Amino acid sequence: MARQAWDISDEFWAVVKPLLPARERRFRYPGRKRLSDRAALQGIIFVLVTGIPWKALPTELGFGSGSTCWRRLVEWTDAGVWPALHAELLKRAKEASRMTKYEFIFPPGKHLEATVEENLALLFRWGLVEKENDRIQPVARGLRMLALLAELLRPFGEGSWVAADALELLLFGPMASKEWMRLALDRGRAAYLAGRILHVEALTKPTLENAVSVLRDRGVVVGAKIKLTPEWASKEKLAALAEEADLFLR
Repeated sequence: MARQAWDISDEFWAVVKPLLPARERRFRYPGRKRLSDRAALQGIIFVLVTGIPWKALPTELGFGSGSTCWRRLVEWTDAGVWPALHAELLKRAKEASRMTKYEFIFPPGKHLEATVEENLALLFRWGLVEKENDRIQPVARGLRMLALLAELLRPFGEGSWVAADALELLLFGPMASKEWMRLALDRGRAAYLAGRILHVEALTKPTLENAVSVLRDRGVVVGAKIKLTPEWASKEKLAALAEEADLFLR
């Protein structure tokens, strides 16, 4: 069953919670226990989505009364929660958007290791992964977001495979960059028609150029006319490289 708008996820709550003003309960004469902020937020969203009057909010939902949710809405509005939440969500959306652009995945002039470290830092900051001993592993509540990011990044992985697959053309000697790119894209289109490549976005010139930048940084190819370095000038090495790219897509 589809999630209702007011059934807020743990991931969304992790973003909202730090932005809400803290309210310490009085030690003497504490009075009635305050409704949890998460339940109040759910009640607010329920009223706004359904359009019912505040006083008609069903208490059996566990969101408190309509008047309680209304007071919490006013309190958070006065504290500037909503502009802060909008700014935080916008920042995260921009960061996620950058992760889907080839110049962020591998900016020209930046080493692959530095780019990977920056991406990992984002995943840690978003709470999607954690470090246990020497291993980095996903956090359970972040699995859906990681799956989404993996799907968004898949065209770049497929573009890397297309580039690695076309390197065998260079075993016969150096090629003009434009000519090699044309042949690589032709091979990629054939792979797409055969169902080997799933995203046509992988067959764009910027995506392929990004893959070539990675190959240059790794010392696989060099030169204005693209040619293989001696270390990589064998079918076995190129096959291993294509298999490495294929691991990302499995």
